[in-house]
Amino acid sequence: MRSFRKLRPDLGVVFAFGQLLPESLLAIPRLGFINIHPSLLPRYRGAAPIQWAIINGDRETGVSIVEVTPRLDDGDIILQQRTIISPNETAVELGERLAELGGELSIAALELLDKGNLETRPQAENEVLWAPALRKQDGRIDWSRPARKIHDLVRGVQPWPGAQTSLRGRALKLHRTSLESLGCSAEPGEVQQADGADLLVGTGEGLLRLEELQLEGKKRLSAKAFISGRQIKAGDLLE
Repeated sequence: MRSFRKLRPDLGVVFAFGQLLPESLLAIPRLGFINIHPSLLPRYRGAAPIQWAIINGDRETGVSIVEVTPRLDDGDIILQQRTIISPNETAVELGERLAELGGELSIAALELLDKGNLETRPQAENEVLWAPALRKQDGRIDWSRPARKIHDLVRGVQPWPGAQTSLRGRALKLHRTSLESLGCSAEPGEVQQADGADLLVGTGEGLLRLEELQLEGKKRLSAKAFISGRQIKAGDLLE
């Protein structure tokens, strides 16, 4: 802190910083600290806003530039910008887009600060939604859930902990999936079709198309390569 004080900074900026800052540190910059947060606060305060937005099936998210306080992500909002979440976009892909958007928005916020035109608004406490850090068990697939919910889970738990199931007693990770419009006659977790590049699995509602997967101890493969290697067939059950 002593070294930071010697710099006599005008402003501090944090992004994806997982620690609370004490008031003694926040008071050093003349203009305080701002935080670039990848969600539309107060929705998704916490460590994993990008992941939970996708897991929960949100259609949009965004970036918030907020003032930093000693509490977690509760500062007044300086600027926000929205963006649509694409139906097959993973947390990694969305994170890259939001990082770019956050950089652009932070420049706009700095210009407002420089001109003295900054107007903030408080967050609505009754609209707070938390986004805690993911646990390994959060990636476990429940095949009795609807295909769309499983698809959102697969997208949202990238790159960690990854979407996890098992095939004949061996761990199986799903890296990429998509929704299938065909009707479903398979039981949840049952492989209905494993032919060519078509790998379709039953769920509690609809079929899920598996596109990229990885068996324990093996490399990541496309569905076509996985099928051609005779690692899966129709009638197999994912548990």
